[in-house]
Amino acid sequence: LMEPCDGDFDKDGDVDGSDLAVFAADFGRTDCAMAPECEGDFDHDNDVDGSDLAVFAADFGRTDCP
Repeated sequence: LMEPCDGDFDKDGDVDGSDLAVFAADFGRTDCAMAPECEGDFDHDNDVDGSDLAVFAADFGRTDCP
């Protein structure tokens, strides 16, 4: 069973440049508690920061997302 990919925002099975664009648009946000479209907040602490970047970077380049 494959681990899901954090960051496959467009659900196309890989984490690539189009997903990076979504993450980059969210990076630095601190209003995720009020903004359901804040997709890059992987650790659910209401902002998109370095800890979320580490999660995204770990899966960047994967092409085998379930």
